[in-house]
Amino acid sequence: MKDLVGKLLERRVPQYLVVYIGVAWGIMQFTQLIVDVFLFSPHWTKVAIFATLMLWPAYVLVVYRHGRPGMDAWGLPEKIVIPANLAVAFGVLFFMFRTEDLGAATTSVTVADETGNVVEREVPKQEFRKRTVLFDFDADMLADDDVWLTGFVPDAVYVDMLGDDFLDPVGPNQFREKLQRYGYPNLRGVPLALKREIADDLHAGWIFSGKIGKAGPQYTATVNLHAAGDGGRVAEDSYVADDLFDLVDRISADLRKHLEIPKRDKVPDLPAREYFTSNEAALKPYGEARNLLLIENDYAAALPRLQQAVTADPTFTLAQHTLSNVLLLSNRRAEAVAPITAALANRYRLPERAQFVVRADYYGINGELDKVWDVVETWAELYPSDLLALQTLYSVQMVRNQRVEAIATLEKIYSINSGMADVLKQIAGLQSSLGNFEAARDALSRYVERFPDDYTGLSSLAGIELNMGELDTARRTLEKALLLEPTNTELMIRLAQLDHRVGNFAAAESGLKAALASAASPNARANAFGALHLYYRIQGQTTAALDALARRIDETAAFQAPIQVVGLRLNNLDVYFETGRLAEARAILDEYGAQLQVPSNTVALIGELQLALENRDIPTAQAKLAAVDSMIATYQIETFRNASLSAGARLAGLEGDWERAYALRQDYLKANPTDPLVHTGVAESLRELGRLDEAEKEIRLTLQRIPGSATAYVELARVLAARGDAAGSRAALERALAIWSLAEPDFQPAAEARALLAAAPESPR
Repeated sequence: MKDLVGKLLERRVPQYLVVYIGVAWGIMQFTQLIVDVFLFSPHWTKVAIFATLMLWPAYVLVVYRHGRPGMDAWGLPEKIVIPANLAVAFGVLFFMFRTEDLGAATTSVTVADETGNVVEREVPKQEFRKRTVLFDFDADMLADDDVWLTGFVPDAVYVDMLGDDFLDPVGPNQFREKLQRYGYPNLRGVPLALKREIADDLHAGWIFSGKIGKAGPQYTATVNLHAAGDGGRVAEDSYVADDLFDLVDRISADLRKHLEIPKRDKVPDLPAREYFTSNEAALKPYGEARNLLLIENDYAAALPRLQQAVTADPTFTLAQHTLSNVLLLSNRRAEAVAPITAALANRYRLPERAQFVVRADYYGINGELDKVWDVVETWAELYPSDLLALQTLYSVQMVRNQRVEAIATLEKIYSINSGMADVLKQIAGLQSSLGNFEAARDALSRYVERFPDDYTGLSSLAGIELNMGELDTARRTLEKALLLEPTNTELMIRLAQLDHRVGNFAAAESGLKAALASAASPNARANAFGALHLYYRIQGQTTAALDALARRIDETAAFQAPIQVVGLRLNNLDVYFETGRLAEARAILDEYGAQLQVPSNTVALIGELQLALENRDIPTAQAKLAAVDSMIATYQIETFRNASLSAGARLAGLEGDWERAYALRQDYLKANPTDPLVHTGVAESLRELGRLDEAEKEIRLTLQRIPGSATAYVELARVLAARGDAAGSRAALERALAIWSLAEPDFQPAAEARALLAAAPESPR
């Protein structure tokens, strides 16, 4: 041993190893500097680390063989070991990093905005973005008057860091319903296990949370950053600050450090105060309004606080923007113009990503929808890896009914972040709605393969199977999903609706009541009451249908904005039309339709159109249909196109133009190939045109997919009667009336079926 130590010292191996360690450390620091300054891929730092470690054997050999003073000839060991070491190191590095992006961490994007100005940005590649879930803080000995801080501080960190698109933040608006369903109505006190589950649902890598308190005039906070995968703590920081925004700035700086977000010259790192307000009188009411909106859904109480905030500081952009949205969602569009105009004028007080939202909302409130689309498209092009931009673009495409383009956007989202696997279910639903069942199954199979124990994948698969008419297969899929989530309200509703579709009415009703009993949140109860309303309406049980509708509206008001509740009322007039309650429908349209402004009033126009059709008032129906079509064309709100086509077909039938009625229903069918009920309308048009064989084929398509449809049996009876099949017609009417056995006397479809049966000739015995 002494000889070995002596030889190592003689050959100066320890000394040169110290030099090697120093040089290696310098190489790694220099690499990190290059990565930070020039925004190269951070994987280069790992390459440097592994390279210096793997070249150690060759260096040790060279030092051992040539470390003594004087010249030494290079021998066979060096000629073999050094090339071999280099080859192995290169091979290992290639294998380890072959799938990693070792180029720049950013990419350059140039686009023209809605005014034609050319804009260029350097944006990060998605691989290097940090998707982080930000939870409301817990209260640490806070007085009730200061509880607004629990939401404001993480929100302020969110806004402060929104300017750096290396961060992909996820706020509580995306998961509050789940927290409230699990028993955390104020979004506080959430255990880490549930935070991990939510982060997993949202496919995020990190969890940001903490607690906030006050000690006299000072603010105190303890902030934690956890890895979402195993819940391990990445960092914990404690703070004491005299100024609230100083606290936010320090938290943001540490979060950037812990997430290893690089600094960039052209990315602003302004004090958080610049994004909010310097007026203390404006800050607290804004924070209180935030909690009233997000937690309590109380728009009426939030409105005066926001008005107080903008009165104290008219340049408080976030408060002005929020105020405009609250007024808009409260059916006060005209009043929303002033605050959104103020927000636009002061949009420089927001990060650029948030400025896009303000610009889009400004154009939307002022009715310039073409510019809304331009802003959103510019945003998505300028920040091609910004998931918020792409999700907004997807929403716009859905409003415009651009389902093919929406699928492409969802595929791009998935290619950017395969962790966001939920988009596969959306892709599957859109492909299925287009009749592309194989593509739908392919998208969904990708999801189910990754998450075989996730009931939502099975639920989506059942929906596709229903669209394909595979009723038994859909039932087995739903039953399999219920094994995973036996008390899940959504699954119970879907299984009950399947029972209703196939004619198992007692099972359907009991299933829906069980779903209502299992509902643990206003949203779930609203869905259950909505399903019960639809069941009772179709069955002609008017009293129960109206009661379920009223209960649904009450539950919905607890979590949706006033304008959405108005839309819900106006979208559910069918029960009034089917029972002859036209005066009540007129009163609802007068009361609620008048609250809506352009273009939201399109839903009221459709209600007016339907009422005119029920009254067989052709001139009024023609005028209302023209108004609806004009609204669709002007504002590109193609989501109303189906209602226009259906109403147009009914109007054509009233006018006796059955060729046009048939053409319009064919247009509807092309846009909605999986809607089984449209075949009933197609059959009616064909029957009126005398094309009875085709009419019977169409109506039997409806009955294949909805064996329990009384309406379809009535149309089948009409077709068979026209063909001279009196016995078949009577049997179809008797089947329809058996389905409507509990229908109340005022349910007009059942009354018409009874009249047809009474007038039908007796079948020969």
